[in-house]
Amino acid sequence: DLISGLPGVDAKTWRESLERVIEAGADHVSVYDLQVEKGTAFYRWYGENAREDRTPLPSEDASAEMFRDASATLGAAGYEHYEVSSYAKPGARCKHNQIYWENGSWYGFGMSATSHVAGERVTRPRKMNEYYAYVDAFERGEDGGGDDERRGIDGVVGRHGESRVRSEE
Repeated sequence: DLISGLPGVDAKTWRESLERVIEAGADHVSVYDLQVEKGTAFYRWYGENAREDRTPLPSEDASAEMFRDASATLGAAGYEHYEVSSYAKPGARCKHNQIYWENGSWYGFGMSATSHVAGERVTRPRKMNEYYAYVDAFERGEDGGGDDERRGIDGVVGRHGESRVRSEE
């Protein structure tokens, strides 16, 4: 995984990162753009009240150029850009991503994990104490809770549409 838009990353260091991934022979590469969101450490460091002595984040234009550079560089090296953030050599697409975007079934294990089986999506608790309670209830054979995201037809169609927009198919 590569993340563009990190503090101190410029076009030259970004290109070097891309070239290292290619030289390493990776058959799958995910490229993400840093998103600084309220309530996160990065927001405290780089948000509205950022200290001036911090290494600056690249501009939005520079980050967009890094995305374009990744697409061109990885494409020229034989990687297929098959999903918004994913590039793969032929035959090396991420199976989990494919199942997810095709609205297939999968099981997720652990805190905050999401499962999607028989058209129902369930997310495990996100906080440690709630997760422990969930596991304890599960071990006793009780419904431990978790976020059940079952939806009517509008929600299912909307979720499927969101998923399909991310992939090239």
